[in-house]
Amino acid sequence: MEWLLAQLCETSVSQPLPVWEGDTTGHCFTQLVLSALPHALLAVLSACHWGAPRNPDYILHCSPGWRLRLAASFLLSVFPLLDLLPVALPPGAGPGPIGLEVLAGGVAAVAWISHCLALWALAHSPHGHSRGPLALALAAFLPAPALVLTLLWHCQRGTLLPPLLPGPLSRLCLLILQLAALLAYGLGWAVPGEPREPWPQEPLLSQEQEPEIAEDGESWLSRFSYAWLTPLLARGARGELRQPQDTCRLPHRLHPAYLARVFQAHWQEGAQLWRALYGAFGKHYLVLGLLKLVGTMLGFSGPLLLSLLVGFLEEGQEPLSNGLLYALGLAGGAVLGAVLQNQYGYEIRKMTLQARGAVLNILYRKALQLGPRGPPVGEALNLLGTDSERLLNFAGSFHEAWGLPLQLAVTLYLLHHQVGVAFVGGLILALLLVPVNKVIATRIMASNQEMLQHKDARVKVFTALALVRMLILPLNNFPWVINGLLEAKVSLDRIQRFLDLPNQNPQAYYSPDPPTEPSTVLELHEALFSWDPVGTSQEIFISHLEVKKGVLVGIVGKVGCGKSSLLAAIAGELHRLRGRVAVLGLSKGFGLATQEPWIQFATIRDNILFGKTFDAQLYKEVLEACALSDDLSILPAGDQTEVGEKGVTLSGGQRARIALARAVYQEKELYLLDDPLAAVDADVANHLLHRCILGVLSHTTRLLCTHRIEYLERADMVLLMEAGRLVQAGNVGPRGGSPAKGDSRLPRCNRGTGTVGLSHVDRLGRLLHVRPGPRHPSAPWETLSWLHRTGVRPQRGREKGAHQRNTNGFGTWAV
Repeated sequence: MEWLLAQLCETSVSQPLPVWEGDTTGHCFTQLVLSALPHALLAVLSACHWGAPRNPDYILHCSPGWRLRLAASFLLSVFPLLDLLPVALPPGAGPGPIGLEVLAGGVAAVAWISHCLALWALAHSPHGHSRGPLALALAAFLPAPALVLTLLWHCQRGTLLPPLLPGPLSRLCLLILQLAALLAYGLGWAVPGEPREPWPQEPLLSQEQEPEIAEDGESWLSRFSYAWLTPLLARGARGELRQPQDTCRLPHRLHPAYLARVFQAHWQEGAQLWRALYGAFGKHYLVLGLLKLVGTMLGFSGPLLLSLLVGFLEEGQEPLSNGLLYALGLAGGAVLGAVLQNQYGYEIRKMTLQARGAVLNILYRKALQLGPRGPPVGEALNLLGTDSERLLNFAGSFHEAWGLPLQLAVTLYLLHHQVGVAFVGGLILALLLVPVNKVIATRIMASNQEMLQHKDARVKVFTALALVRMLILPLNNFPWVINGLLEAKVSLDRIQRFLDLPNQNPQAYYSPDPPTEPSTVLELHEALFSWDPVGTSQEIFISHLEVKKGVLVGIVGKVGCGKSSLLAAIAGELHRLRGRVAVLGLSKGFGLATQEPWIQFATIRDNILFGKTFDAQLYKEVLEACALSDDLSILPAGDQTEVGEKGVTLSGGQRARIALARAVYQEKELYLLDDPLAAVDADVANHLLHRCILGVLSHTTRLLCTHRIEYLERADMVLLMEAGRLVQAGNVGPRGGSPAKGDSRLPRCNRGTGTVGLSHVDRLGRLLHVRPGPRHPSAPWETLSWLHRTGVRPQRGREKGAHQRNTNGFGTWAV
C-alpha cells in the first residue's frame, strides 16, 4: 500500500501521503482524500437514484431549478476532462504527477456524469415537484474543499503573475469555472420546485390512493438492501395491512398479463415446453448463473484471506497496511458474498414465479381447448398443482447441479494445495460428518486442540478447517438437487403429454351451416352424444329439435335423465358421435350457468366482469336482476370484497347468483341455465325468474333446466328428458290455457319417425307413467306423485294449487 501511494504521488515510502506541504495541504492528500473519495461517494449515491420511478401517465416539465442543476452537472462532468489536456504540456503545468491528475480527473468526470443521470431520473419522477433528496444535494458539495484548496495553491504559486504560462493559466480558468458551476448548482437547488399539476382522475376508479408497485423503478441499492420494503413494513408496524389491497402491487415482470405475452411469443402448438420456457426466460436465468458463480467464488476468498491474515499475525514482517487489507477483504468478501447469494436466491424465486405463471397460463388455455378430450379432473388438478410445482424445482436445482460439484472440486484443490495428500482425510471426515454430525463435531474439537500445539503448522490448520467446512454444504445438498432434477423431468414429461393432446375443433363439432330456418337459433338433428369417444357411457340422443329466437325453453325429467348432459352437448362438452348441431351466431359464444358455480379467488366485481370492460349502467342492472344488491350492501367492502378460494366466504345461493350475474353480464344471445334456481329460496327464485330470466334476458334465447315446476307455465316450451332421450316437447299455458295455434316461435320435437303431440291430460299422464283416464280430480295428484319421485318439488303449502295449474297447463303441445 505504501509503495503504491509513493509511486502514485511521487513521494517517499516512509511518508507516502503527506497531509501538509509547507503552509498548505499536500496536493496528493487533496486529490485523493478531498477530491477522489467525495467524488466516488457522489457517484455511488447518484447511481442509487438512476431507477427512480417515473410517472407513466404524466410528463413533468422541469422547473428552472432542476434545469440549472442539470446544466451545472453536465458542465462539471466536462471540465475535469478538459483539465486533463494541460497535463500533457511541459512540466510545471500542474501541481501534481500525471497519474494522480488523471485518476482524480477521471473519478470526478464519472461522478458528475452519474449525478447528471440521477438528476434527470429524479426530475421526471414524483420528486420533480420538490428539490429532491437532501443527501444527494449535500454530496454534490463535498468536493468543494478540494477546489478551494487547489485555488489557494495557484494563488500562492502566483499563477496570475508574469510570466504567464499557458498550462497553469488554463487550469486555473477551468478551476474557476468549476467553482462557478458548483455555485450555480447551489442556486438551482435553492430555487423551489414548481407546484405539481393534478393527475387526471378516472371517474370509475376508486378515489383511494393506489398502492405502490413493488421494486419497479427502484435503484440497485434499494433492490440489494430491500429498502423498497420500508413503506410496507412501516404500514405493517402501524397495523394498516388488513386487506390485500394494502400491500404492494406486483412488479411488471411478475404480472400475469406480461408473463402470458412473453411466453406466447415463444410458444406454438406442438412445441416443446422447455424450449418455450428457455426462449422466454432463459437469458435472464443464465445471467443468474453468473451471479451464483461470483458468489461461490467469493466464498473461497474467506479461507484464503484467513490464511494470509494468520500468516501476517504470526510472522509480523509485512506492513500494517497489508494486514488491514486482509481484514477488510475478509469482512468485505463475506458481506458481498452473502448479499450476492441472497440476491441470487431471491431472483431465482422470482424466476420460478414467472415460469410457473407462464406454465399455468398455457395449461389453463389448453384445458379450455380440449373439450371432452381432456383428462380426468383429478389428473388436470395434479398437472396444475403438483406437476407444475415440481417442474419448477429445475430452476433452483440446475445451477446447484453444476455449482455444488464446482464448489467441491475447488475446495478439494485448495485443500490439496494447503495440506497435500492429507486432504483425503478431511474429505473422509466430511463424508462421515453428514450422518453423524454431532459425533464428528466432537472429534474435530479434540483434533483442533492437538493441532494447535504445532505452531509451525498453524496457518495450514486454520485454512484447512475452513475449507473442510465448505465441503459440508455440497455433500448435504447434492442428493436433494439430483432428486429435484429427476422430479422436474418426470413432471415435464407429464405436462408435455398433456399439451400434446389434440385440441377440440369447433368447426368439426358444430355444423358450418346455420340452422335451416332464419328464425331458428339452435337445431339438433339425429344427434347422438356421449361423455366418452366410444359411447360406452350414457348417451344423449336428440332426433330433431329446433329452438326459435327469443324463447324460454324449460327442460324437465327425472334425476340423471340427461338434462345437464343436453346442455353440455350444446356447449360442446360431450363427444358428438353422429348427427348435426347447428347454432346461429356460434362465434359469439354462450352464456352458461352451471349447477356447481365456478368462483375465482378475486373480488365479487371481478367475478362478475370476468375480464369484460366495466359498464356502470349494465352492472347495476345485472346486480338488481340477480338479487345481489342487498347482499353487497351488508358487506364491508361491497363488490370489492374478496370471496376466497372457490368462494368459500359466500353461501351457496350467493355463489349461484354471482355465477348467474357473470353469465348475464356477458350479453350473449343464447343462454344455457342449468338449474340456477335450485340453490336459492322461493322468494329469491321468484325474483330471479321475473327480473332476470324473464326480465333482463327476455330478448335472448334461454334453455332452463329446473325442478321447480311452478315456473314452467312461463316457458314457451318444455322438453321432457328420459334415459338420455328427448321423449316429448310442448308448451305450458298459464292455468290450463292453450297456446295460440300456429305460433312460429314454438320449437318442434320429433320422436322416432313421426311428430308427437299432446293435447289432453291423459296423454300427458301416459307420458309420465301415470294411469290414463279422463280428467278427474285424482289425475293431478298422480302426476304430483311422479314429480315427487323424480325430485321435482313445488313449494310447501302450495303443492296442490301449483300442480293443478301446471298439470292443467299441459293442454296443448306443439306439432
